Amino acid sequence: MESPTKSSNKQSCATCVWLARQDYGYSNWTTEGTTAQCMFEKNPVLPADNWYDGAKEFNFICDLYKRGEGLRMDVDRDNGALINYTSNETLEAFLRMNPNFKIDFAT
Repeated sequence: MESPTKSSNKQSCATCVWLARQDYGYSNWTTEGTTAQCMFEKNPVLPADNWYDGAKEFNFICDLYKRGEGLRMDVDRDNGALINYTSNETLEAFLRMNPNFKIDFAT
């Protein structure tokens, strides 16, 4: 796994299109928190809890950084496939080309 370098607040995992967030809990009505993970597992401290969306875990950047909104999935995954959780063109294109892509949120 490649080691990311520290970056400014403008460019970080938190603002990268490849950062996926998955809510966890018993259901969408009882969400307990959110786990964040780099879709390509570039950040060595992820997956991690998405506590206050600006934690030190996101203060990194790697060679795949692309500014944009990443995936944000609810507990129940009501929208189904990953592609249904984004309107970002880059992310949509990637998921169309890789329809079986899985994200490991295990911590």
